[in-house]
Amino acid sequence: MLATLMRTNLGGKFVEYMRSPRGKAIDKFLVRKFGFSLLMQVFSARVGFPPIPVLLLYSIGHKSGEERAAVMPYLDFENRLYLIAANGAKPRQAAWVDNILANPDVRIVLGRREKLMRARLVDPGAAEREHLWAFAATKTPQYNTYQSRMTRPAPVVALEPRT
Repeated sequence: MLATLMRTNLGGKFVEYMRSPRGKAIDKFLVRKFGFSLLMQVFSARVGFPPIPVLLLYSIGHKSGEERAAVMPYLDFENRLYLIAANGAKPRQAAWVDNILANPDVRIVLGRREKLMRARLVDPGAAEREHLWAFAATKTPQYNTYQSRMTRPAPVVALEPRT
């Protein structure tokens, strides 16, 4: 039923609202308090793929120095968390990638629990990335769709516990 509704004009308007600053603020609240992303649910229903679990990523803005938060789908692969920064196949990489390149120490909220992590950009030619990508494609084909529309490899970020 949700998938049918999301493919209507009204569903499109709702997705548009959830992608607005106010909708994103609501989504961050839901992820922080309940571990649930309404935006991921409606977007997944709209494109016809199963939803991927999400976490809340806190990084330090590379220009502002202020803490920034982003709801991110993640993959748990071989006991490590990964983020794929496809940025909806846009030509520019997501701002949070620039943030973690400048300061890899991040904080996440996963399942309502906070964890201190270190972000590491996975080399585009590394076997680690190839194995993860094959796994990601089994979870949602959307990643392959994004990559086919991009002129650059989608950045892949590994999150590892801070020591």
